[in-house]
Amino acid sequence: IRRPPRSTLFPYTTLFRSEIPDAVFVIAGKGPALEHYKNLVKERHLEESFVFSGFVPDELLRAYYNCADAFVLPSLFETQGLSALEALSCGTPICVPAKSATSEFVFRGENGYCFSEADECAEKIIQIIRRKGKMAEYSRKTALSCSIEKSTSRIMEIYKKII
Repeated sequence: IRRPPRSTLFPYTTLFRSEIPDAVFVIAGKGPALEHYKNLVKERHLEESFVFSGFVPDELLRAYYNCADAFVLPSLFETQGLSALEALSCGTPICVPAKSATSEFVFRGENGYCFSEADECAEKIIQIIRRKGKMAEYSRKTALSCSIEKSTSRIMEIYKKII
């Protein structure tokens, strides 16, 4: 698993403070770097801008996605992108790394954006927040096109061609 270099973490908070002063980032989940990120937020005096929710039970996931203006998946290692699809199914646009498996179902400006650098990620999130209402319907349509039934059907068609 590749993580962003520690020196590049949170470089976009100044941009958010100037563009969207009341933005709050909810960091869901847990992992080995959680304490590092919590400490970094404290060091930078950003406690009012970040909420660390920890593990989110399945029955609450929909509420989290529905409350979000944007879903950001900064991981370069995401084999299925299930959490991004869950966000899209709730009408929440996504922002993901350009060189990731999840980027395959991002249609620029329609259901989200891809980014290469941290500052570009910040810019894309701001664009999503400004356009969320316009992106919600297409976000849901994208998720529906990736349903188990449709994905299975596409795989079966490939198998039929091979056999």
